[in-house]
Amino acid sequence: MDNQNKIITFRYKFKFNDGAEKEFFVELDENSLELIKTKKESPPQWTELKSFRCIHFKPYFK
Repeated sequence: MDNQNKIITFRYKFKFNDGAEKEFFVELDENSLELIKTKKESPPQWTELKSFRCIHFKPYFK
């Protein structure tokens, strides 16, 4: 028997009134139903806060 766990994939597609579309995928381990996390890309540079940062924000610890 194959030892590799199979993946259950759910696809969510949202269509907005302005014509925009957004698609999300959720993957679960078939046996445990645990969420399979995908590596996220770094957020765009424009999202970086210059002030009012949380003290736990990593650059404070450099």
